[in-house]
Amino acid sequence: MPFPKHAHTITGGCNCGAVRYRIAVPQYADRPPAFTLGPSPDLANPRTPRLPFVLACHCNDCRVACGNSSFEAIQTPAPQMTVSALQVGKGSDLPRSHTGRLVERPMTEDEVTASDADRPAYVPALDVLRPDVPGAEGTALGFFHAFICDKEAASRSFCIRCGGPIAFHCRPQAEWFGPSFQQPEGWSDIFDVLLGTVDRHHLDKEDWLAVEHDQAWDEALCWNKAVLVKGRSPGARRHPSGALSDEVPEGDLLRP
Repeated sequence: MPFPKHAHTITGGCNCGAVRYRIAVPQYADRPPAFTLGPSPDLANPRTPRLPFVLACHCNDCRVACGNSSFEAIQTPAPQMTVSALQVGKGSDLPRSHTGRLVERPMTEDEVTASDADRPAYVPALDVLRPDVPGAEGTALGFFHAFICDKEAASRSFCIRCGGPIAFHCRPQAEWFGPSFQQPEGWSDIFDVLLGTVDRHHLDKEDWLAVEHDQAWDEALCWNKAVLVKGRSPGARRHPSGALSDEVPEGDLLRP
């Protein structure tokens, strides 16, 4: 299910709280169309994808980068995203192990507001969530990419304190997508923000953040394709905690 049509803000961050972000989703009429729909997408059609939206990428690089069977993320135009990153010092001076969060994960909108009161200011994501930009210097952010880690091309960001991945940044090019690519108007960069980093009170809002688009399906794992299309096998069991001794009763499987 796509995002609701009213303007709203999605918040999230890494596991230790050193990196936090906001995604300011505009009202429906102001959301740009996806950039791989070819020329002149039909904006009157409610099925025309608009940004941001939630995707699952099944390419090998994204799968390994997130450590899961697929890379689930909110594809976000850069102007919609701001970031607050704590200063932690030079990378070579940091200890190699850490215990505890710097900031507890907020569970409500009020807790987000209270937590943000003591943080560095939120700045445009392009100013901090890319390698070799001044805003990232000395912060908890690190960067990597398997092919090219460059602020003008692509990178994957993560927290160097807790190791939590944050986003994939890129500047889409026609050579990547062929004739389906359409240069966005007024912006050029996107961030694929890892879905698991979104604050829980957003994730639990009905199915707003359910995956809408599976990309690189040809590279998806065979068993994962079957799970996504047909559901888990009848023999799969669900446990309420980490112990395998208890199972969730059939009637409670969809209980909130």
